[in-house]
Amino acid sequence: MILRGIACALGLGLLALSLLAGWFYRQGLQPEEWQQYSGAEIVFDATAIATVQADNWPALYEAQGFVVAAERLWQMDLMRRKASGRLSQWFGAAALPSDRRRHDEDWVGVAEAAYAALPKLHKTYLDAYTRGVNRFIQAYPHRWGIEYDLLGVTPTPWEAKDSLLIVLEMAETLTRMDHLEALQSVWRAHLTPAWQAYLFPTEHPWNKPYFGQASKTLLPPKSEWIPSTQKPLDTQATSRVNISPYTVGSNEWAWRGQAQYFLANDPHLSISVPNIWYAIRLRKGPDDWHVGVTIPGIPDIVLGMNQSIAWAFTNTHEDVDDLFEEVLNAEKTHYQDTDEQGQHVWRAIDKRQVAIAVKGQADDIRETWFTHRGPLRQRQYLGEAYFSRAWLPLKPGMLNIPTFELTRATDWPSFNRALDHIKVPAQHIMMMDRAGNIGYRPAGVGILRKVTGNQPQMGARFDWLGVQQGEDRVRIWAPVGSERYWLATANQRVWDEPFMHGYAGDERVDRIGAVLSQTKPFQREDMQQLQLDTVSRFHRRVLAWLAEQVTAKNDAERLLLARWQAWGGDAQADPVTFAQAQFVAESVLQRLLERARVAFLPTDKRNTPYAWRVGNALLLTTLNEAEGLHVFGLEPKILSREIMAQIQKHDFSEGYQKQNRWQAQHPFVHQVPVLGKLFEVPAKNQVGNRWVVRAESSKFGPSVRLVWDLKNINNSAWSLPIGQSGHVGSGHFSDFQSRWYAGEYWPVLDDRYVW
Repeated sequence: MILRGIACALGLGLLALSLLAGWFYRQGLQPEEWQQYSGAEIVFDATAIATVQADNWPALYEAQGFVVAAERLWQMDLMRRKASGRLSQWFGAAALPSDRRRHDEDWVGVAEAAYAALPKLHKTYLDAYTRGVNRFIQAYPHRWGIEYDLLGVTPTPWEAKDSLLIVLEMAETLTRMDHLEALQSVWRAHLTPAWQAYLFPTEHPWNKPYFGQASKTLLPPKSEWIPSTQKPLDTQATSRVNISPYTVGSNEWAWRGQAQYFLANDPHLSISVPNIWYAIRLRKGPDDWHVGVTIPGIPDIVLGMNQSIAWAFTNTHEDVDDLFEEVLNAEKTHYQDTDEQGQHVWRAIDKRQVAIAVKGQADDIRETWFTHRGPLRQRQYLGEAYFSRAWLPLKPGMLNIPTFELTRATDWPSFNRALDHIKVPAQHIMMMDRAGNIGYRPAGVGILRKVTGNQPQMGARFDWLGVQQGEDRVRIWAPVGSERYWLATANQRVWDEPFMHGYAGDERVDRIGAVLSQTKPFQREDMQQLQLDTVSRFHRRVLAWLAEQVTAKNDAERLLLARWQAWGGDAQADPVTFAQAQFVAESVLQRLLERARVAFLPTDKRNTPYAWRVGNALLLTTLNEAEGLHVFGLEPKILSREIMAQIQKHDFSEGYQKQNRWQAQHPFVHQVPVLGKLFEVPAKNQVGNRWVVRAESSKFGPSVRLVWDLKNINNSAWSLPIGQSGHVGSGHFSDFQSRWYAGEYWPVLDDRYVW
């Protein structure tokens, strides 16, 4: 909807093509203009990745702000406008739904309060970064990016709170669950407790938590099974299936051998043009530096290495986002709460007037409501009731710049002290030091609850009990000489705790663990190859089940069964078999949910999507149980025969890669007549898949690949998908793409410096 507003906002079709050469030239800065900035030296390598050197950190952060703004100002501006609810000012009414939600939750007020609460030194660093951004804005008018010229707008000065708004936007990307919980509540309202536990499992069959014990998801009792049918599933009605959302995730692992040790990280996010990450090196001297990637608008390094340690992130998916139903009085001026003595009391609703500027029309005036639990409004799928959103990042004291402490950690104790200060978003964070010692712990604050937060609760009865602070979080320390020589997280459940989170399943970490457990010495290239791994145990299990059920009727079917039984699950090595598993077998089996939808949901609710994050837990549990399909009223022999018939009807000779084609483009590509083509990047077939370590999909997947060699730091390598520059006229707008598709890596450190 926001993108549709771009075309209306542009008014650009009349711009003369003769201006393009001038636009291209004056985007950003030219090489001769990069030599010095306010006492900092700025040197670019052949890939356009900068090393910024200065004799103090405020000067480094100021120069970083200048460099990133010169290359990515439009991207930064778009992100802060989205977070602050100011897209409609540029793109008109099409952007109002996004803007209204940010204003309804007062994101700007949250960011302003967070800035005011920052420690003095952190304010100094953030203010320096802000000065650098504004120096570029002020000193180089009309070189901010041709997007501004096309829209006929100019950037407003950067404010320190804008960086905190971008942190808040990332926190939502990684921790938002309120919309999923609203969807689930529709299903749960019509399910017995046994069916709720089965359709929304908290266990994955392959889960091996580092803390606590995994248990087993039980089948519903036979008295509650869906009545049997001799009819196969409707294998053609693909448009009606809503499989689990593709959860935001990542891979990280540390491995230590006798002679080598590595830390690897590839975070999975929505892929974008420009890329969400900006690579940079910040250097005070040979013994004081930070290198890695950051998000434009956030100072310092988010994922990276310093002179002593390297660190990596994956998302915990810990539930810090709840909906609480509120009881309002007749006048809708007060809501019901419970005091310390357990008595019901009425509290006044905090009501505020906001005005949202909208291009081409009058301001959008609205009233926003708040309880002490959070923003209050009605919710889609939840009828006429009012719900507060209790989301941790909106709470006082939770939002800060997470990088300033982390990048200065030099050992396990200082690493833990740094992570104690990271409140949101909750992340699995792993470190390795130069000696090969490995450490893991989550950052972020946990929620203490009376009941699950996976569905809306009554606020007056089930408000949060409190929070679990960072110093109380679980952790693992595996020094050199200990039995544990590797650790991995890939969004699986790491610790077992009631009401904790809906994690993303164990498909990827299962494969990572299988590889790292091999008793062999690894090199950096092996770590890279694991990041590019396309073996799917899940799809191998699906075809193995099918082969167990089907009796071959002819030679063609016997060949198929033999091929499936011999297949090791590698999608790239055998794309035809993988396509059969994904496009037919998996698709048909996911249609089990259609049976549940018809059996349990009333007619007017049957279009409600099914939303659950725990990977393929439901499907795997169903296939692993002898009577699993009978729960859905289905006969395995009939269903498997239908799947076999469907597979033989299709030609899979092209494999699956074409359907997994890269689709991310600059917002202008499809919205700007004629000139939009200038922003287009090549869209090629991808060999990964959502359930494998190389978790590529058309619009989501690895956003950077990092391999840190802590034994020989100069051997560390990275790979980025697009290019460093956000300027379409730059030679570095998309120059990384061919190397990314090919799975190539290049050195992190610039060998012109001593590290």
